[in-house]
This record gives sequence, C-alpha cells and structure tokens, in this order.
Amino acid sequence: MDLGTDLVNSLMIHIGVTALLLWPAYRVVMRAGLPRRWPLWLALPLLGPVIFLVLLAKTPWPVLPVRPPGCTRASA
Repeated sequence: MDLGTDLVNSLMIHIGVTALLLWPAYRVVMRAGLPRRWPLWLALPLLGPVIFLVLLAKTPWPVLPVRPPGCTRASA
C-alpha cells in the first residue's frame, strides 16, 4: 500500500468512529447541561477526542434540581 491509500483509509476510519460517537457525546453534554457544540471536537483527528474528554473532566458541571418522583421528561 502507498501513503495515499493509508491516509484515505485512516481518514475513513476516523469519520466512521466520529459518526458513531457524536450522538452519545451529544446526549452526555445535553444531560449535563454543558455547551452543545462540545461534541464537535470529536471531528478533529487525533487530538479531538482528547480535548473533548479534558473538557468533560475539567469543567464543573452545573448542579440541576432533583426531579420529583414520577416526573418523566415528557411531562416535565
């Protein structure tokens, strides 16, 4: 294999993994009450996932009030 083929294969693998991780990362960010654009860091090759994880680890998460028992997301 040559360098061009290796580069394209690596990029396709990165795009596939990023596509699989965007939705769960978005859900985590939404539930935590953090900025919605943070999962876009995952699209950056090599350092993107590290930056996203550091943001999640080092940022204080807002404390949300406890939901009353029996309250679902649809009825809230």
